Amino acid sequence: MGKAVVDAGVLIAWAEPEDVFHSQAIEMLAKYEELVVHVVNYAELLVGLEESEWAKFAEQLQTIGCVPTPTTPEALASARKHTGLKLPDACVIALAQTVSAEAILTLDKRVAKAAKSSGFTVG
Repeated sequence: MGKAVVDAGVLIAWAEPEDVFHSQAIEMLAKYEELVVHVVNYAELLVGLEESEWAKFAEQLQTIGCVPTPTTPEALASARKHTGLKLPDACVIALAQTVSAEAILTLDKRVAKAAKSSGFTVG
């Protein structure tokens, strides 16, 4: 398939083999040819790691072709205003709109609902 924006929760599950959603995350990521993650959500992922692990995690993301990507402040503000999501969650919607993604990969029910309301496939 085409392009998907990946929520931090999916990447956490993918990176942690013992995570209950690990298999589901692998399946979700495998469906898309192009994967992007908002730079804010990427930063959230890094916070959970030791700084010495950051480069290794970046390499792991490269193996699945997932690229950290920014949006404009206006795109973020618009997504937050129209969805009512908190800013880190609104980043997912804003990025999907900015890069014309077909899908949003999330395990978060609130983000999934907003994604569907915004016209995106949720996978």
